[in-house]
Amino acid sequence: MESPASPLVSVIVPTLNAARFLRDALASVDAQTYTPLEIIVIDGPSSDETPRIAQEFPRVRYLRQRGVGMWNALNEGFDAACGEFVAMISSDDLWRPDKVQLQVEYLREHPTVEYVFGLTKFVLLEGEQAPRAFRAELFEEPREAIVLEAMLARKTLLERVGKFDESFEVLADVDWFARLKNVNATRALLPHVVLQKRIHANNLSTAPKKGATIQHEMLTAMHAQLRRKRETRTNDVRT
Repeated sequence: MESPASPLVSVIVPTLNAARFLRDALASVDAQTYTPLEIIVIDGPSSDETPRIAQEFPRVRYLRQRGVGMWNALNEGFDAACGEFVAMISSDDLWRPDKVQLQVEYLREHPTVEYVFGLTKFVLLEGEQAPRAFRAELFEEPREAIVLEAMLARKTLLERVGKFDESFEVLADVDWFARLKNVNATRALLPHVVLQKRIHANNLSTAPKKGATIQHEMLTAMHAQLRRKRETRTNDVRT
């Protein structure tokens, strides 16, 4: 699917020492049935084979991260993105080949919709055990999951919501999705699996060593959302 009218899609791939997974993730982006795509890899920078693997793909724009952390990497990727639409994929996940095409087509056919999800299939990697914090029933059927990797959004929406809060170590996406909800953007869900989310012992959001951090950051995100709602109500009363 390519024509002069086809809008550019920017795909941001934050990564750090991900040689075990990165080639498969990038191959799943490179195999998308939609073009034009720009694939922006923001690297930690890594000390393993990650840089070499990323640069095996001609369409990859490889950038060494200037700051620190995943959320900073996503913010730097957003600054580098030139597309009308923006998506992201973690270096250990896989997209279905028609993910971008289905979502771009939907957004173009529905100009009032600002972001769209597809279904997610959670898969336990062979030889791995699911983290204790992971609910086993999530493996049963594809489902709606509010995760960045299953979403495609208009860049104008991302500019309205703002960047990820880099003070969070793990749950900046939870805070970001709360802020997204506050802007009252119209969303859609496609009844198609677009993402295979691969579960393993080192997933950031379920890592056992991150339990205390996750608990603290969830409370922080909840308090921040309550504060924003109070401020909105106060401003509404004043106006």
